[in-house]
Amino acid sequence: MSHVRHSIHIDAPPAAVWAIGRDPERMPEWNTTVVSVKDAEGPLDKPGGRFTVVSKIAGRPLEITWQIDEVETPRYFVATATTPLGGSARQRVDYEPDGSGTRVTIDMEYDVAP
Repeated sequence: MSHVRHSIHIDAPPAAVWAIGRDPERMPEWNTTVVSVKDAEGPLDKPGGRFTVVSKIAGRPLEITWQIDEVETPRYFVATATTPLGGSARQRVDYEPDGSGTRVTIDMEYDVAP
């Protein structure tokens, strides 16, 4: 499995950043690989919520289905993903107060395919 960790400061309070981050319709606004989101099922701020993102990876579309596994609103969530060709991922996203804003940290392990 490969691993990526990225952290960024956002000049907005954690509750506001959380609200945007958990809204699937807004993902293309802040996630540069997401072209669209479809098939959102259930609330994404509770375990069991699911959604599919259509991403553009290396110039090609890829559908990735995510399921929410753990949530502590508005502090963090953990989600797992699968792709049609057998790829998988597990990511944790933390939202922490950072001065007058929020520190968002994404920690993801992934395997593109067997």
